[in-house]
Amino acid sequence: MRAQQSAVRLRILFILLAALTAISVGGAKGATPTKTPTATAAAAPASLVKLTVAVDAWGFGELNPVQNRGSTFLRDYYLSLLLERDETGTIVPMLVTEWKGGPEGWSLTLNPDARWQDGSPVTAEDIKFTFEAGAGDNTNPKFQTYPQFKGAWAASRIRETVDEIQVIDPHRGFIKTKRPDPLFLWAFSGIGFHIFYTGPKDYLLKVGHDGYLAHPLGNGPYKVKEFKPQDRVVFERWEDFWGSYPYYKKPQARVMEIILNSDDAARFALLKSRQADVVVNIPYITAKNIPRERGKGPLWLQVLPGTGNQFIGFIPLMAAQEGTATEADLKSPFMDIRVREALELAIDRKAISEVAHAGFTTPTGSIYFYQAIGWRPEVGERISPYDPARAKQLLKEAGYPNGFEAHIPYTVFSNSPGIKEWLDAVAVYWADIGVKTTYAYHPPGDFGPRARKPAREWRPLQFQTMGRQEHAAITVDAFFRENCTSGVCFYTPKSHELASQLLETFDEAEMLRLLADVEDEILKNRLVLPTYNAATVIGYTDRVLSHPFPPGAAHWMQLYRITFKD
Repeated sequence: MRAQQSAVRLRILFILLAALTAISVGGAKGATPTKTPTATAAAAPASLVKLTVAVDAWGFGELNPVQNRGSTFLRDYYLSLLLERDETGTIVPMLVTEWKGGPEGWSLTLNPDARWQDGSPVTAEDIKFTFEAGAGDNTNPKFQTYPQFKGAWAASRIRETVDEIQVIDPHRGFIKTKRPDPLFLWAFSGIGFHIFYTGPKDYLLKVGHDGYLAHPLGNGPYKVKEFKPQDRVVFERWEDFWGSYPYYKKPQARVMEIILNSDDAARFALLKSRQADVVVNIPYITAKNIPRERGKGPLWLQVLPGTGNQFIGFIPLMAAQEGTATEADLKSPFMDIRVREALELAIDRKAISEVAHAGFTTPTGSIYFYQAIGWRPEVGERISPYDPARAKQLLKEAGYPNGFEAHIPYTVFSNSPGIKEWLDAVAVYWADIGVKTTYAYHPPGDFGPRARKPAREWRPLQFQTMGRQEHAAITVDAFFRENCTSGVCFYTPKSHELASQLLETFDEAEMLRLLADVEDEILKNRLVLPTYNAATVIGYTDRVLSHPFPPGAAHWMQLYRITFKD
């Protein structure tokens, strides 16, 4: 009965949202997902003028591969990854054609055809430079220091794990690691979340950071023609692109324009009016009325489950552990585990996914990504009951019978839609137990640096999101150990010790055991509150014939693989 009342209340709350955002487009409501249609040769000309894409976010608008503060999918189009996944999810070559790893390190062989857009070859010296310059300020005597570059987002992981980069010949290198690093490819190659792209050594040393931003030089299928970080990017096809793989070759569109528009209704209007061929993140309320098969109407869509996983992190708890707690932190209600449990029991996560997210997302009890290596269905599908009466009792026992106030800052990436709707609902639920909740959006470039250690400026709560990781150990590396790579760390001494063992074992069975132990430790101590598995909904006009991408993979955009008719 209580769950039914919760769902009814949410439906009332979101009926206004539906009235504002749902736009009828015809087609079969609730249509069953189908396989991505394959274009015929006659219907897909070899070359067309322009592809226009509208997105709600692209992460950090920073283009230099050796100096940046975070991820952006924009680099996928003018820079090549070391490895890729094809539409079956198989790991396949890109810049690297052969790879082999062990406890001592990783050997890589580059594609001899790979070129920079000025015609010069991509070499092992470029790989070496990217690691060393990307490490930023470091004390490794085996690294060449490049003080003119401030380092990449992956800098801490480079400094922690990479000991030396050995150039064997122009197309072969060996990455010697300080410790066994079974996750090297998951972190740096591109088979997981994209954080590492090779940079052109000679060009970057010649023009510097500012010069590179003014005129980026890549080795991918597109050149950067125009970039306005808060507005749009225009890519121009590189006619001499070296890629000849079935999954990575010269794209069909001569020009690809990506428009940044965070307004859901306005972004969808671009699709409906055919000003955009592709729109990333159709609002869930609207998407339920669009067919999931081309040919059933003027628009169609594809749904990518599990592209984002997010949680609410309790910062005072970690600040106290790290010795950086303020007086306000130490007096915070969130220091009490009963309060943290109460907040979870007060939320009907299933109703939020069903109503606010129109059934496109699934609630989760896990800190790992849906069906990633290490994800356990018995944990991910175990959702705490909705029990506001018990939540009120816990608050009373903790000394907060009348509740308190809470504020949640958040940001948005294109892989994690639905955050605002989720927070809308949570504010209603928490108000029922006396917790008055506000929340505020911050751009990624502002949110990220202020969220990390040592600042941890967003207190007492942070809504953290992460792009899909195919291996849960990368999630542990990013968040759930001391000196985590994201800089937003939630851990206990025990979870840190388990994580240290996890990040050095090549034994798959041992890795799975340690992943389970880390997760159990984090959840037992309620360091974070898991929320939901996001689903990215991509909408297309019927001009688009197909958009194949890896199932459930981190790099689902792959816009260079779209085929469309004239």
